Amino acid sequence: MRHITALIAITLVCLSEIVVAAESKIESATESLFAESALIGMQLSVRHGYQLGKTNEQVVNCANALKKDEFIPVFHALFEQEFNAEERKEAEAFYSSAVGRKSAKYALLQIYVVVGVTPPEPMPRFDDADIKRNDQFVATNAGKKLIYDKVLETPSSKKLITGRIQQLIKQCQAL
Repeated sequence: MRHITALIAITLVCLSEIVVAAESKIESATESLFAESALIGMQLSVRHGYQLGKTNEQVVNCANALKKDEFIPVFHALFEQEFNAEERKEAEAFYSSAVGRKSAKYALLQIYVVVGVTPPEPMPRFDDADIKRNDQFVATNAGKKLIYDKVLETPSSKKLITGRIQQLIKQCQAL
């Protein structure tokens, strides 16, 4: 009986470690959405550089082939650094929701507008319920940090994001 109890205990410990490892591999909607925005911004910037004759077609093609996963570690580190566990849950709950994804899509498409490129799809529209939910998120600690405090736009945050962009461009130039 003692051996069975020990075997069960060992099995439970191993299973709990597997569950913890699996949970840490689950993609964060928040990190993914911000990573996608960084990637699109980089790709549009590289295309603009090509139009100005500052880079070549090989670099443009390489940048266009990159995936948002290239930026996930940067945003994971930023969210771990700037947000406590509760705030990360607030952000994740919002950006996992329909209105959160719609807000993120709006912000992503705004990148195109800001650089003078026609967005690839129409801007999403927000009804009164969407606006109310968005306002509720902005009132949370996570929302305040993102919208009012602009923690992802601080010099240290920009340094991490820009550093990753520069690494990726150097990789593309080396091909």
